[in-house]
Amino acid sequence: MILIPSLLVACGGPDEQELPPPSATAVEEDIAAAATDQVSVLFENDFVRVMNFTLEPGEALPMHAGRPRVVYSLADYRLRFTEGSTTEEVAWEEGDVHWHGPDDHAVENTGTTTARFLVVARTDTRLAGESPGPDPEDAAVADPDHAEVLLDTDDVRVVRVTLTPGEAQPAHQGLPRLVYSLTSYTIRYTEPGEEPLEQSFQPGDAHWHEAGEHAVENTGATEARFVVFQFRR
Repeated sequence: MILIPSLLVACGGPDEQELPPPSATAVEEDIAAAATDQVSVLFENDFVRVMNFTLEPGEALPMHAGRPRVVYSLADYRLRFTEGSTTEEVAWEEGDVHWHGPDDHAVENTGTTTARFLVVARTDTRLAGESPGPDPEDAAVADPDHAEVLLDTDDVRVVRVTLTPGEAQPAHQGLPRLVYSLTSYTIRYTEPGEEPLEQSFQPGDAHWHEAGEHAVENTGATEARFVVFQFRR
């Protein structure tokens, strides 16, 4: 008797093979490690991770995990943003700021200019001194002439400060916060009971402060411009 191979396959013989299910789109868990040419980590501690993104026209980042985060635009650019099955194209201007919850997403520079933006992502670590009570009076309340509120949500309050040489902010409170420098400047930073600290910063510098009272004075010869990302939770 002659056995026909096709019948063996049809009947579940030794040549039968099951096709694997189609694989889902891979998601990069750490985009800074996966796209080192476009993403650099500027600062990282228990509470936040700060990354600088640079995408030339036509460049894209693959689908990757995103933590709760603030995005601050450092230039004018256009991006295509994909989250799940939803895609939208958005134009951003320098100084724009927006909040994203945790999600998997991909981005592509669909414009003609370099896309540069800062991402300040929260970790799962509870903030020291976190409280559901009312916010303390921060720089924008104590000194509205030099501080502008850019974003205010249940999660974060973003304030941009501008001080010309010799100008100062009076003592005011601050939530746990990340400070990002936009220009080169020298300031004197004073906390109650502590010796004043004078320090110089460059564009792109980032540093962390715990909640507390402080005063700031521009003691240099250049305009001081910096963004304060204050986290409520």
